[in-house]
Amino acid sequence: MLTNSILRSAINLYEANTLAAIRLAKAASVPAPISLSFNTSMLSKEVIKALSIRIPTGGRKEDTDSEFIYIFSLRACSKRDLQSLSEKFATARETQRISGSARSLCRLNGVHENDQILYIGRSYSPRERFRAHMSAEASGPYAIRFSSWVTTLDLTIDFHLFQFKELDDGSAQAVEDGLWDEFNPLLGERGAR
Repeated sequence: MLTNSILRSAINLYEANTLAAIRLAKAASVPAPISLSFNTSMLSKEVIKALSIRIPTGGRKEDTDSEFIYIFSLRACSKRDLQSLSEKFATARETQRISGSARSLCRLNGVHENDQILYIGRSYSPRERFRAHMSAEASGPYAIRFSSWVTTLDLTIDFHLFQFKELDDGSAQAVEDGLWDEFNPLLGERGAR
């Protein structure tokens, strides 16, 4: 049974755990990223395969206890390019909704000043997650699904993967949420997985 005493105790425990996670996150150093770039007009299954091979699976022995945080960003583009990208994505989401097909495209946020950052995420299996973001598949978790909507645009996208070995789940979530708050990406949602 929930009582006022239990509620206060639970909130105090949550606060202590959150503060400990934030302290650990603040002490972290940014690891050297694995960085990839691709042109949206040249996406194909072969290109996706060649890119994804360079990304850790997350299942190797050296990946144990690692937290992977990744960022997709748009390389130097004009407001017009950004508007085209936003419109294409909105159309793809609307098409998904109208057709009644699986709704696997992530959320589109409003256009902001710093929309160079497209998406910020975290995964224990970064190669698999990267493939989901790159594919045109309509099934699986919410993702960008670049191949399903962006191939008619000629834009360069950068992908940066950071493998944090000193973070636990709570501190990695604090880093991801902090980055999300800092950059307010064009796509995706803030929050725990």
